[in-house]
Amino acid sequence: MGEDKNFPNAGIGATTTFIKENEDVMKKFEKEYEKALNYLIENPEVAGELGQKHFGLNKEIVIKSMPRLGLMYKNGKDSKESLDDFYKLLFEFNPSTIGGNVPNEEFYYSTK
Repeated sequence: MGEDKNFPNAGIGATTTFIKENEDVMKKFEKEYEKALNYLIENPEVAGELGQKHFGLNKEIVIKSMPRLGLMYKNGKDSKESLDDFYKLLFEFNPSTIGGNVPNEEFYYSTK
């Protein structure tokens, strides 16, 4: 892992039932989430203001940290390889940290 810039650092989860019953919501959410993340990456000042307002973070530190966070949007399917590596590492350390097994193909979702 070390210098790997594709290390997963955040994710969004939903149940299979919710996904099946709300495909339109999932498509819109995925699209809007990607837009919002890209907006904050391109506008670190806005990220700083929001971080300060909603989480009590130091605005200037948030602004300065944004370029170093390595944020990028990837859907579940596109994240599979790096997530698999991460889950395998956790599994090797202690299988109970991820529920006793590495997630299967159905774990990774994308509307694209």
